[in-house]
Order: sequence, then structure tokens, then C-alpha cells
Amino acid sequence: MGRYFGTDGFRGEANRTLTADHAYRIGRFLGWYYGELRSQRGDGSQARVVIGKDTRRSSYMFEYALVAGLTASGAEACMLHVTTTPSVAYVTHMDDFGGANGVPPQPQPVLRQRHQAALRRRREDG
Repeated sequence: MGRYFGTDGFRGEANRTLTADHAYRIGRFLGWYYGELRSQRGDGSQARVVIGKDTRRSSYMFEYALVAGLTASGAEACMLHVTTTPSVAYVTHMDDFGGANGVPPQPQPVLRQRHQAALRRRREDG
């Protein structure tokens, strides 16, 4: 799993190391997992998962594959479509969703480098 699972989610190059089949299987597992959590708490309702994505073309493939896996396992999938990460977190918290998934399938090296540089500056500034 270390090959796909990053510090905050799954990472990989679309259609090479991370495929629609991976997303479907992840959706199946998450739907089952959140459903189990609800049943352990005595809540018989179906699991609810919210999904947001970015604007890359591969995001559409991963979004629909996740939804297919979630619904195949009996979960309700709410698609926010193209949205920001904070909005996914907000909707998850405010609307009692069991979980959330963001769909940015490939890391963007330039943005990641800028982000890491900003973190280094913050640490150095104290």
C-alpha cells in the first residue's frame, strides 16, 4: 500500500499507477467501512460520503469510479463536483457525512514545491 497511500490520501499518476479500478475498490471499501461505523453505533441508516474534485480531466474518471464503488456497497455519495478542499471539509462537518473524499489524482510538483518552501519559511520564522 505504501506505493499508493500518501500522507493525506492516495497518490499516483492517472491511468498508470492509479486507475479507475483502484478508485472503485476504494469506494467499495469506504462505503462498507462507514456503513460498519454507523451500524456499530446503532444507526441503521446508510453511510453518507461527500466527494469533491479539482478541474483535471482525470478527476472526472476518479469521481465517478468512487461513486460507483460507494453506491455498490450501499452508501450514499454526494458529489460536490469541482470545489475547494475547505468546502468539502465544511460540508462533511455541517451535514453529518461519515466521510469525505477529494479527487486530485496527481500531485502538482510546482505547487507542492511552493507549499513546502512556504512551510520551511514558517518554521524558520518561528
